[in-house]
Parts: sequence; C-alpha cells; structure tokens
Amino acid sequence: MLPPHYYLIMVMAVLTLILLRGRRFFDEVLAVLHAERPDEWDAAGRPHGFFWQPEEGGAGFFAGTRARQALFKQYMREPPEWVQAREPLLLKLFWARVYILFSYLGLVAAGITIVVLQST
Repeated sequence: MLPPHYYLIMVMAVLTLILLRGRRFFDEVLAVLHAERPDEWDAAGRPHGFFWQPEEGGAGFFAGTRARQALFKQYMREPPEWVQAREPLLLKLFWARVYILFSYLGLVAAGITIVVLQST
C-alpha cells in the first residue's frame, strides 16, 4: 500500500487536469468571440486564451493576459447575451466555471491535507 501523500499527489494531478480542461472550455468561447465578433474582441483588449492564440496575433503577452483575465472574470459572473443565446457556448462557460471552481477547491483541500499529514 502506498503512503497517503502519494494518493494526494495523484488527486492533485487529476485536479490539475480538470483545471486545464475548464480553461480549455473558456478558450473555445474566446476563439468564437475572435472569429465571429472581432470588434468586441478588439474592444476587450485583443485577449489570447490560456492555450489558444489568434493566428494574426493578439495583444502582447502581458496585455493579452490582463485582457483575458478581465474577460474571464466578466464571463464567469455573467455571460454576455450572444453567449446566452447559444446553448453550446453557454454550456462551455458553465462547465468551465464548474471545473475551475472544483479544481481550485480540491487543490486547496489537498494542499491543506498534505500540510496536516506532514505535521503529524
């Protein structure tokens, strides 16, 4: 039988994969914004995704990251009307929210558990 911290490391690896999938869902919505609503994408600061990059280049790394974070927070609170009108995109944002929240909570819980196990 493996020591408990090995199981926690495996759980953290799975939670990290879940986090990455949630971010990928957001990237898919961002790519649609870029392709179908370029004026809004420009107005948002030409954000790039966590993994997705526009072909013609968006904002620089730091500006694109700031723009993505602002858009991410806005879309996670309340999706824009054009997303609400398209159920597949709305579902992507819903699952992005669920996956990211679940993985953050799980990673924090696993981290606390590791600290507690180390102290005993």
